[in-house]
Amino acid sequence: IPSIKISAVNTVLKENEGTVQVDVTLVDASGSTGAWKNSDLPEYAQNDYDFVGEYKGHKYYFSRFGTSWTNANENALELGGQMLVIDDMEEQNFVQSIMIHNGTWVGTKAENGPWTNNYGNSTFTNFDYNPGNNENGYVRTYGNRWYSHNNNDHTHFIVEFGPVKTSELPSSVNLVFSGDAQTDTDYSSSQTASVTVPAGSQSTTFTLTGIDDSEDESIETVSIALALQTDEEGNSTSNVELSSEVSLDIQISDDEAPVVSFATSETEIPENAGSTVVTATLSNAKLEPTTVSLSLEGSATVLEDYNVSAIFGYSNFAGKLDNYGSRDGVGEDARFSNLRNVIQYVDNSILVADKDNHTIKRIFSDGTVSRFIGKDYQCGGDRQGNALDAQICNVSEIAADLSNGNVFWIDGHIVMGYNASHVLRAKIDMASSNMLMRD
Repeated sequence: IPSIKISAVNTVLKENEGTVQVDVTLVDASGSTGAWKNSDLPEYAQNDYDFVGEYKGHKYYFSRFGTSWTNANENALELGGQMLVIDDMEEQNFVQSIMIHNGTWVGTKAENGPWTNNYGNSTFTNFDYNPGNNENGYVRTYGNRWYSHNNNDHTHFIVEFGPVKTSELPSSVNLVFSGDAQTDTDYSSSQTASVTVPAGSQSTTFTLTGIDDSEDESIETVSIALALQTDEEGNSTSNVELSSEVSLDIQISDDEAPVVSFATSETEIPENAGSTVVTATLSNAKLEPTTVSLSLEGSATVLEDYNVSAIFGYSNFAGKLDNYGSRDGVGEDARFSNLRNVIQYVDNSILVADKDNHTIKRIFSDGTVSRFIGKDYQCGGDRQGNALDAQICNVSEIAADLSNGNVFWIDGHIVMGYNASHVLRAKIDMASSNMLMRD
């Protein structure tokens, strides 16, 4: 009997018609190896990997970026796959045939002991020596032999997806909604009572949609739990067992501005090292940061009569530490590879130059990241036309005219321009001092 779990890539639901896709998935189906949660690369990660081939029913995807062995393994598991494990010389030869980068990590390591694989029971190795039982390292192959490397030697890697067996019967479970968010007032759901994974399928989805209002509200939560369906005698009719992941919390992000109030611990302070604490309080807590302006006025002069301590805190805004790639998303769901420049842009957003991905990305105040100019990992082709199709290269420096939204950047010895009203329009060749302008 397979088990069933509930999950979501994004657990924040924007109030103003935002959506969250909830996945209900069968795991550890009868007869499955349990090594793979997905049988293919998820749609949201397509930009970061190249499909390089299929071997004995397994699909292989090569990363377009390099990272440490540990992070590569985490990325593979996050995608529902496994980092490449080579079972025999035949598979080694296949890997050599798909080697599009300078080597790949292998899911084999030794930590003060023998070499072990991430999964499976294969004992195959391909070192140019007889490995011992007290070694340290992480395997990298260039297509032929294996070599021991340090964990932090950044290398591309292959994610392997294997077959995932499913139930031959429909698998239905009940949905139990709770939390302080109210259905049809704060959110709606495409499924409200139950959900079914069809026979022969591994998963199904349903969608939550935010409902907008004009009220300043605190953070509200939608709690969803899976429950087995039963007959009149209390016996399960669901054809599945519950896994350890049967509940999920979705937080609703309110978009109304809160009321801000100030209070001071003292209204008078001595000149000699006296102090007062100014506290700003929001009418309701928010999921997104709230910027509070502090105006210092009066006859006293800052830095002469008094000092002000730092009032800014710092936290992760977009992307995830030590996780590389090129992926649109919100907050930690977004991915970057090599950020070189950040500038202010229109509508309270910023632009960043991602050199290795050959793109300029736009980040909004809520942490939403979207590709703005350029194609992921594609450089040197047509630089004209639609901004999302242009193949710009190695972007390091960018500038913007905030009065009209036009953007400029250096592409080798060329200054490129983006017309916010249309598409890429201007090109200045600094090597020849020639300039091409288009309407």
